[in-house]
Amino acid sequence: MVELPAPFADIPRLPLLFSHPPAIEPLPRLSAHLAQQSQPAPTFWIANESHNSSLSGGGGNKLRKLEYVLADARNAGAKTIVTTGGVQSNHMRQTAAAAARYGFQCVLLQKDLISQSDTDFAYHHLGNVQLDHLLGAKVLQSTTPDVALAWLRENDCEPYFIPAGASTHPLGGLGFARWAFELVEQEAARGVHFDTIFVATASGSTAGGMLAGLRLVAKLQKERSPGAEIPRRRLVSVLAKPDEEGELQRLMSDIARDTGSLIGLTGDGPYPDVELVIEERFHAGAYGRMDAQTRDAIKSLATLEGIVTDPVYTGKALAGILGRARSGDLADSKNVLFVHTGGQTSCSAYPSLR
Repeated sequence: MVELPAPFADIPRLPLLFSHPPAIEPLPRLSAHLAQQSQPAPTFWIANESHNSSLSGGGGNKLRKLEYVLADARNAGAKTIVTTGGVQSNHMRQTAAAAARYGFQCVLLQKDLISQSDTDFAYHHLGNVQLDHLLGAKVLQSTTPDVALAWLRENDCEPYFIPAGASTHPLGGLGFARWAFELVEQEAARGVHFDTIFVATASGSTAGGMLAGLRLVAKLQKERSPGAEIPRRRLVSVLAKPDEEGELQRLMSDIARDTGSLIGLTGDGPYPDVELVIEERFHAGAYGRMDAQTRDAIKSLATLEGIVTDPVYTGKALAGILGRARSGDLADSKNVLFVHTGGQTSCSAYPSLR
């Protein structure tokens, strides 16, 4: 069990994950493959969050957020969890699973964020959508949160609303702030430091929470070892959708600040030990859209390492890793960590992916 400082350790949490974090593993064949294309090349590793829980689909990054958010929902006396997301939303599927685990009813408000034909059966009925229904969630289209919440209140369903990805929820960043402390424990056990970390971003609280946690880790390391040099990190947030006028980047910064204030990180910085880099070249033009470079990246890792990623999030993060490695942007990195946030459950909704 990871050790957290006060006041972070005192924040209520409903367990959804295994008692031990997923093991961080090297990717030797991917490392060798990229070393043939660009020199010098770092060693690549994976932290596979799809292995973090026994819940439907093998878990995923949203469960880390939901541990804190559902604790707040239970303390508020909620009976019904309401959330929203795209058709193939990993967040909605994980919310449905977590709600089932703790006996909440679940209502999912589905938004179609890409132009898919109404006759595209696979996209609208398979993948995460199939699991949403199997997990007992009520799935609604073309219903706004205000309308759904009003009806549920009138019918004594005691609703609790979670915004898309739990990202603008005040507690949404806590899960990956906690992950940062798990990371440094695994680094110490392995004797390795990950100087560059890649993660997919669509709603902001995974990267924002990481940023807050990594900043607090660096601050505590400095306090424990005054004068010692703290190794720097670069967090590369690969956008899974276009960032309209920099709104997502501002949101990540706000989440990092607000999460930091909850876990004991005071002041506005600067935080030179943790650099945030926004990578905008690999989102394929829309949330949930798969282009050729996303497909090629998914195929590369699957055939080299036997690990499947998805077209919505992790395939785009992986495309960012491959693109930056091949262009020489990672020449100054020694150990690069790919955070696999889950989502393979959506693959059957993309029958052309094979």
